[in-house]
Amino acid sequence: KRGTLETAPPMALRSKFSFPIVYGDARWPGAQLSVALRKTEEEYSQFILEQVYPIVSTASERMQYIDVFYASSEMNVHEVLMAMETDILWALGSIGFVTLYMGYHIRSVPFTAGAFFTIFASVPVAFVLVPMAKTTFASLMSLFLITVIDIDIIFVFNDFWKQSARWEEVDIRLAWTIVRAGRSCLATSLTTSVSFFANLLSALQPLREFGLFMGLCVTNVFVLALMLLPPLIVLRERKESRRREAAKAKTPDTTPKALPAGGQEVTPALSGKADEESALEPLKYSIDGAPIEGVDGVHTDGVDVQGQKLHERDRRSRVEKSTATCTNVILYRLVDCISTCPCFIILVSIICVGLFFFGIVKGITIDAGMPDIFQPGHNQIRGKALLGKFRNLADLSLESPPDLNISACSAPIAAANGKRPTGCDLFWCDMEPQEADSDRQGTCWRGPTLVGSLTNIGFSIDGCKTVHVHTQLVAGNTSIVPEWSEQWTQAIRSFTTPAARVVGSTTTTKLEPLVMEDWESGRVMEATYYQAGTFTSTRVDSPTSTNRCDMAAVCYFGPKRCSTRGWQAAGRFNITTATMRRLGDEAEQKMPHNRHVDDGLDAVSPRRLIMYGASLPENQQINVAVIFGLWAPTTSPLVGARELTWTWDSKFEPDNPWAQRAMAAMCTPELFPEKLWVVRKKCFIDDFQFMLDKSGLRFPSRSFDDDFQTWFRGDATFATQNLWMVDGKLRAAKLDFWADFKRDSGAGRALEYKEHWDAFVAERNAAATWTGNNAWHTSEVWVRSEAQDSIISSTTNTILTELVLGFGGILAFTGDPVLALIVLALIIGNVGGLACFMVQVAGWAIGPIEIIFLVVFLGYSVTFGLHMALNYSQVQPDDPQLVDVERWVQHRKANLAARLSKRRQKTPADMPCDDAALEREVVQAEGGLKRMSSPASSTVFVGPPRTAKEMRKARTRLAVLRVGGAIFSSTVSTIGSSTFLLFCTLNIFIRLGLVIIAVVILSLVSTLIVLPAVLLLIGPKPNPCYKRIPAELFEKLRRRVRPSTSATESKDTPLLM
Repeated sequence: KRGTLETAPPMALRSKFSFPIVYGDARWPGAQLSVALRKTEEEYSQFILEQVYPIVSTASERMQYIDVFYASSEMNVHEVLMAMETDILWALGSIGFVTLYMGYHIRSVPFTAGAFFTIFASVPVAFVLVPMAKTTFASLMSLFLITVIDIDIIFVFNDFWKQSARWEEVDIRLAWTIVRAGRSCLATSLTTSVSFFANLLSALQPLREFGLFMGLCVTNVFVLALMLLPPLIVLRERKESRRREAAKAKTPDTTPKALPAGGQEVTPALSGKADEESALEPLKYSIDGAPIEGVDGVHTDGVDVQGQKLHERDRRSRVEKSTATCTNVILYRLVDCISTCPCFIILVSIICVGLFFFGIVKGITIDAGMPDIFQPGHNQIRGKALLGKFRNLADLSLESPPDLNISACSAPIAAANGKRPTGCDLFWCDMEPQEADSDRQGTCWRGPTLVGSLTNIGFSIDGCKTVHVHTQLVAGNTSIVPEWSEQWTQAIRSFTTPAARVVGSTTTTKLEPLVMEDWESGRVMEATYYQAGTFTSTRVDSPTSTNRCDMAAVCYFGPKRCSTRGWQAAGRFNITTATMRRLGDEAEQKMPHNRHVDDGLDAVSPRRLIMYGASLPENQQINVAVIFGLWAPTTSPLVGARELTWTWDSKFEPDNPWAQRAMAAMCTPELFPEKLWVVRKKCFIDDFQFMLDKSGLRFPSRSFDDDFQTWFRGDATFATQNLWMVDGKLRAAKLDFWADFKRDSGAGRALEYKEHWDAFVAERNAAATWTGNNAWHTSEVWVRSEAQDSIISSTTNTILTELVLGFGGILAFTGDPVLALIVLALIIGNVGGLACFMVQVAGWAIGPIEIIFLVVFLGYSVTFGLHMALNYSQVQPDDPQLVDVERWVQHRKANLAARLSKRRQKTPADMPCDDAALEREVVQAEGGLKRMSSPASSTVFVGPPRTAKEMRKARTRLAVLRVGGAIFSSTVSTIGSSTFLLFCTLNIFIRLGLVIIAVVILSLVSTLIVLPAVLLLIGPKPNPCYKRIPAELFEKLRRRVRPSTSATESKDTPLLM
């Protein structure tokens, strides 16, 4: 109602700006037009980015209460490029963090540089080996991913070299490092690469290429590391040796020998072979840095008489040793803590995995739509969401591509002579309601009086001898004309002269359609428009009046009429006898598509005339192309570019009349099924047919080549973009259609809509002859939707394949199915935790990007667990390092007991809180060291573990000490580098950083906490029955086959040399 607001006031306004630019002449050659078009596009892009973009991008900052969102293809691409430039700097920052951390950990600039060369050189090598069709964004991400995935190889080689210090010879240390670290890294590299190779089963060629590319990158890193890291280690060791020798030469040896209280030299309680005396540094010093009593000249009273020897090492070695010792303290105490409650840890882990999968099932949502590039608050995301709330953006366009030009003339006709204007294809007016209960009721309106067709005297008829009323009629049909004509005659007498003689006609002429449009809602109604003839009123009571006067009049029947501004009511009518066809809401319809209104005299502005049935903006409508004359392969190679991208369709003959009919039928709106929702089209065959009709020729053309050349010269610009020609003859054609279907709809809905096009094109092909029945349709939405659907549908198969291959790789390297099953269970838990993080913590819908993350990092989650399991399987009871570590552990416990005993002797009645903690630590100690009565007894080496429980703990402890430091260092570097990605602009980088941090934390917890707990509780023996029995059977079988050789062999001869 006027003066009130029935709905909420508008909260958003939109505007569309079009820039008509002329870049050439249709008479120019095609090559010249292409050059001019490219130049104009460059100038236009420069104009948008340099002049328009700075204004709209800062508009929100200048306005206090208004947010301004903007969109165009040039500005969208520009924002993506700007974001990528910024994000590349953050990615470089993450790589810089890894460089600094690795340099701090390794303490060698050449070694750090060589390590990064090892990692990054794998990418160009893999790029050469993989015949990729094109370089994708995922290929660029591989530089970061390979750093995250394979950084542990560098730390593993470095830590194993440190652990080889029990030998003095460099060649022996190097061989031991290569065998131990190489075997561990080979297992993880091959298992991870095989997991990536599992993506070769994907239906998408880019994902297959990415899987092969990343798998080769991982393999290349291992090969390059095996080739380059050992020489770098040797160079670093030689440099360190020269420094130690130089420092030793400058520092005199003033360290006294260890003497007992009586002054006689004694031999340390622990003495043995030379290799045992030159064991690892932790055997001389406890993991907290304190000297072990009773070893290498350390007095039993706790006085370190050899501490001065530490000055022989330079500052660099002391810092390195301090770092390693701190890591050993953490790992040693971690294993001791886990050993106190492994069952509880396993139970909590099982509950967490159950909660992971429960959270996934409870909160998972599938998003098959197009992934957003930016965060939700970005201009492109918020602007796109806001634009989707508007409707009919097409009616704001001033340059809608025409297929059929028509002219709309204003109604009602106000010509003085009553003749309708020429060149009108339809009439248009603003619609207003009128008081009419049915289509039998109506009103008539008259225009101003014109004297001599020149002078407007208003609505007076003074001085008029004759009044010619040129009448138009808007009604459902002509059955009302007789009765209406009588009533209209009486009405004319009422506004002229009651005594006038009125002569009229009951003959009507049907005019072009009348389109009435409601200004506020944009609703359109088509009505039947008639020329009802001229009614002449002659005055007989005024002999002095001699002028001829003319006026226009129009009568409307039904609830709607045109705007009567400037007209005067001339009467109301009620028809009682005629049978009317209702003209109202049932007659409302949308105008035909693909029409454009020419501006001109009495023409209606196209901004008001809605010619489209679209409910979506043009930039959100889907474009479908139907192709004639080309054949495209339906399959793609495993990797690499297609040998044949397309070829000509030899059956297509455009000069054949039936082929022309097939193309024309494809573009006939009357044949479009309703579910296609086509709102506009661009078909060359329509323009070609129009040219033939205009020239008086028949369609289809018998002389197609000549007629086509004539049409081509008149519209070369359009033809070069949609047609393929060879030697001046048409070989293939593209027909474009735009449908009222949202282009960023989900994959499922898009594929359902695609089925309607499949049926339509198949129906048209079935109706055509063989010269034009190989048409096919394509759209970028089809490609994207099928790709997303393939990713989602093949995820289960890919993940299962990766799990099977991962299990096979673990089993092949560990040789133990129990260990393989344990690690596989941890991998499943990690993947479940990662998926739960995406669904519940991050609140993401599972789409193509999230699925790729799951597939990629499933292979990465194998790495840590496999390192630990492989080293556990390699520890045997007679392993020298196991003996050394257990001796070190027992000495540490003995020292703790001695310190507690001395403190108790000093304060037996009142023990401080720190002594209580020391006592608890001693009570937790295992291996026969219950409570030492004297410090001298602390030097007794009980020996290696004897029970199965002790052996499991010893093997677990050694495995953790071997690779725990490398795993921890790899975790710190990975989390630190991924943190930089959280500050990026592009959504994919932010999500990648979050996913990497989540999967690394899950892998660290499962490897250093859950896996040791499982190994402590149910870890397999060094030689379990399922390995021992087959070996014994094989030995018996071998001796039966070769009895002579077996008799001469020693009993202790190993089966494999």
